[in-house]
Amino acid sequence: GVRQNREKEAQGLELLSNHLQSVQGQEPDWDRLYDELDAKEYARAVQLHNERKNDLAAVQVEKGEIQKQQAAENQVAFQQHLVTEKQRLLDAIPAWQDETRMKKERAAVVSYAKTLGYTAEEIQVASDHRAVKALYDSWRLSTLNKETDVAKKKVRKAPKMAKAGTPRAKGESQTRRKKQLSQRLNKERSVNAAVDLLLG
Repeated sequence: GVRQNREKEAQGLELLSNHLQSVQGQEPDWDRLYDELDAKEYARAVQLHNERKNDLAAVQVEKGEIQKQQAAENQVAFQQHLVTEKQRLLDAIPAWQDETRMKKERAAVVSYAKTLGYTAEEIQVASDHRAVKALYDSWRLSTLNKETDVAKKKVRKAPKMAKAGTPRAKGESQTRRKKQLSQRLNKERSVNAAVDLLLG
């Protein structure tokens, strides 16, 4: 296509530019040449040098034009890429089809990404929906874990309800609970049961 032809043209100009620069070399010692060459040879040397300089300048201008065109094409391609990736992201995270929720959660995901060590620049140029979805899922998981921890703390802090019937001495109820937990540990052999027994 057009872009491939432009890339080939840019490569060709780069090779030509390198060749002209190597042929051109350093500015000659004109005083020495004036002394060593006759007038005709000296005039020819000046003419050749100026021709090569003009050729090199023309190639550099052409290179600049090609680079500008490539930059413009890359910008358009990148904008199209962003539009496509945004749609893919909305497909991957349907909740973000709500603009208000997306803005709120996106800000939270950005803050979370920074805690993982991502720089502001890295976050700003994130343009792959898969990377954003992975960060989103990781953030959601961390949020759920925090909510679970808070819920557990609330349950632990909840006051114990008095049971109907004969009140037991504190020592007796603790011994009875430890016995029950020990039986549960023997029965289930689970890590959670062991933790309950240790934290009594």
